[in-house]
Amino acid sequence: MRRSDIEAMQVGIERLRTAPPVHKEIYWGGADIVITTHPIPVNPDAFYPPHRQFVTPHASEATWLFESLRDLLAPLIDFQSKFAFYGSLAAAGEGCADRSDMRSAILDEAQRWVDEAKDAVDRTENDLRIH
Repeated sequence: MRRSDIEAMQVGIERLRTAPPVHKEIYWGGADIVITTHPIPVNPDAFYPPHRQFVTPHASEATWLFESLRDLLAPLIDFQSKFAFYGSLAAAGEGCADRSDMRSAILDEAQRWVDEAKDAVDRTENDLRIH
């Protein structure tokens, strides 16, 4: 990953802070996370453990944010890190009753992931053993 990739991600996150949300009628699910407006009953006899539920009255906007961040941060998130990434986004947004607070919390968490990637890129670029 290059510094220009990180900068593009940072710009994208800042744009999402003020962008009008796109309404979603089907809520996001993936990486063991389900976004929903109401808790989904859990089947105690199910073979697989239930997905983590991100319950929010703002499920449409949360879905839009998850999908936007998925597309924006694709170079950063892989088949292993996606579970931690989306889990941390859900944890950040949980408990936020206000739509703008939820958006800020989710985007702040995404920014934290980008900052960690930037630090890794900076360390690599400054390591003379790599060049």
